[in-house]
Amino acid sequence: MNKLCSLAALLVSSSVLADQSVNFHDVTPGTPMAEFRKTPPPIAEEAAMLHQQSLITPITFDEILLGPMMPRGLPGVAIFDYDRDGDLDMYVTNGPGSANALFHNNLNETGVATFTNVAESAGVQAIEQDSYGTCFGDIDNDGDHDLMVLGRQEANILFNNLGDGTFTQLYSAGIDGNNLSSNSCSMGDFDNDGLLDISVANGFDQADSLAI
Repeated sequence: MNKLCSLAALLVSSSVLADQSVNFHDVTPGTPMAEFRKTPPPIAEEAAMLHQQSLITPITFDEILLGPMMPRGLPGVAIFDYDRDGDLDMYVTNGPGSANALFHNNLNETGVATFTNVAESAGVQAIEQDSYGTCFGDIDNDGDHDLMVLGRQEANILFNNLGDGTFTQLYSAGIDGNNLSSNSCSMGDFDNDGLLDISVANGFDQADSLAI
């Protein structure tokens, strides 16, 4: 998926008309979101070669099972007000060697829902990671949302929100996942002690489809 189609339904602006109907219109043209592309991992090349081979010589079911599953990875999207300015921003994960995006919502400043990619200045690009899912929550009870980013067969990352528009990575936080293929996560106070706990869903490495 070259374009991040999973965002298509989100990148709209709505207004309530006189008859109480809701009108949506696309606000992505001309924004950084329109240009965002998810970089596929190297395993995508293997899948492409298998597909090309199948166009010449029919492949067996066993060969299909040995081929990679979800070769372009699993995109992750978090929608949250990271800078506490009253509008919702978006964090979108990317593949290995490419920066994740943090789309800052300019609605509070300009009155228009346009977005600016501030991942670099915020310190949340995670270029070294093949990022999958992501989730957010206030892990230190300081009033702002912190960010967790999951990796495919590599360490997960936990970013602490410093409250000034930037984040810092928390090393040795106990969330690295032991290089499992972590797909999705969520935060919640499961034991009612006033602190957020983190749940992570792990899957198989998707190098082949045998697990299914």
